[in-house]
Amino acid sequence: MTQTNQATENERDILEALNRICESEYFSEAEQIKRFLRYVVEEALAGRADRIKSYSVAVEALGKDTDFDPTQDPIVRITANRLRSALAKYYNETTDQHRVVIRLPKGHYFPQFDFHQPSSDTPDPPGLPVSTQRTETPVPIRWRLPASLLLGAGLVLLALMFWSRISAADTNGNLGRVWIIVQPLETGGSTDDDFARVLGDQIIAQMTRYDGVNIIDAQRAPNEQRSADQISGSGWTEKHVFSLATYVRLEDDRAAVRWYLTDMHTNQVMWASDRRVSLESGDGAAAIVQSVSAELLGLEGAIPVILDRLQPTDLEDDSVCMARAQRHALTDDQMILGGVTECLERVVRNHPRNGHAWALLSLAYHRQGRFAASLGENASGFRRLQQEAAATASAISPETFFPHLAQLAAAYDAGQLTVLQNLADRMLLRYSGDPRLKVMIGKALVSLGMAESGLPLIEAGLDQLPSLGPLGYAMLALERYVAGDLEMALGYIDAQALPNDYRYWLMKAAVHAGTGQMDEAMQAWTALTRLKPGYADNVCQDLRHANIHYTYYNRIVADLSKIVPDLPVESCRFRLPPQSALAPNIQAVGSRTP
Repeated sequence: MTQTNQATENERDILEALNRICESEYFSEAEQIKRFLRYVVEEALAGRADRIKSYSVAVEALGKDTDFDPTQDPIVRITANRLRSALAKYYNETTDQHRVVIRLPKGHYFPQFDFHQPSSDTPDPPGLPVSTQRTETPVPIRWRLPASLLLGAGLVLLALMFWSRISAADTNGNLGRVWIIVQPLETGGSTDDDFARVLGDQIIAQMTRYDGVNIIDAQRAPNEQRSADQISGSGWTEKHVFSLATYVRLEDDRAAVRWYLTDMHTNQVMWASDRRVSLESGDGAAAIVQSVSAELLGLEGAIPVILDRLQPTDLEDDSVCMARAQRHALTDDQMILGGVTECLERVVRNHPRNGHAWALLSLAYHRQGRFAASLGENASGFRRLQQEAAATASAISPETFFPHLAQLAAAYDAGQLTVLQNLADRMLLRYSGDPRLKVMIGKALVSLGMAESGLPLIEAGLDQLPSLGPLGYAMLALERYVAGDLEMALGYIDAQALPNDYRYWLMKAAVHAGTGQMDEAMQAWTALTRLKPGYADNVCQDLRHANIHYTYYNRIVADLSKIVPDLPVESCRFRLPPQSALAPNIQAVGSRTP
């Protein structure tokens, strides 16, 4: 009997299992993955399996517009990974006997149903039941001598040169590291060879400032001959090894820069870039170096994206959370974040000298503290853990990217403005080509009341990478809101369009209340409380924990009080400016006169 026929005959059991999953505590606040799961299950039961594609899931389940482009927006893949993690957690932590187990196998979005007959004598052990279907174990790809020595000979020789170095470094605990073999920089036109050599050296030096990557200079590495048997030996196939080829041609006030990143296991070009870099700032080499390194290793760079695609979604392997944490520990996905945090805690126990892991753990604690505050919980414990992890990361790896980022977040949460500004200046000097970093630092500065410094950074980051809009629009909206430009603030909020982020609805409610549009404000507040029931009791604690500037805080509290009359008086008192008395007309929310 086929899966489809078996599913049709057991439709009632499947729907009951679906409802139990969606009503469980694991899915109670995860509307997006619930909609995803319901859609694919119902489509499968209706016999429309052929319609379960990225586009249909995005438009019909996740509410995306009809012009949705799955090649540009990874929301479906990310939500599917979240769903797989949530289902695994649900089945691993519930002891009920499940007549039907719903799974979403990797590689597609069509659900699989495993049917089990409950036993009255022996209960099923906790954990995800094994499918009765036979699955083939993938055979790992291994390097072998090609049939034709002319095909792929260059890569084989290159692998021979570096195999011993990569194997030896593994004994030093380089957990989760990527290896990049940098080829000599090629030039065109009138580009000076000496300039090219210096530029190549600077690119290599800059890339060593990023965590989780080992750089090998192909021009200077020793040519150690190794046999083909060693290349196909144990461990090689489990490493991410890439070759980077770069071409530069100077053109007056611009430089044409091209680079190609090739997977040495498959000879496949995994990423390529072709852009013009402006040299008007005066230091042409620095502009090129920043462009290449940020595109390759920055927060939105090629390597993090490639690893996100290649890594499995489970967090049982230490190296998995190291790769995925770069893209998920800074998000607002509480379900994924909890698993990432647990994995990183295990990593630092197993590898206590890994500064990269400590930095990512600090950032995970930073996000967990925010979640705790939004739920009315005491976040001081997370803040203490965050500070300790950031300090450890900095002591182990004082000159690399993620320890700097962890220190930056720790300074922000502690309200250390001078420290934060110094760290921000240092990071922008070192990593100025990274658009996401610009937006993140700009948001922090605006939030702390330094809009003159922060807004240009946000705008520069968005100009460089427009897809970061949702990350920056919230702070642009906040600044316009306090400045009194409510129409522009609403425009930024609508452009942000993050309906599963409670802060989107918080800003929407406050701005609509500020404009006197009370019906719209109440609708936004209702949407927020659906995501976070009881948030009225926690809103001011959440805002205070976020360390936003007192002018923003006071304005939000004043406008929210128009639609939420029962804001807690003690926690929702207006905040004072530093070393200044309250203006006579500002009172606590609970003591306002009608």
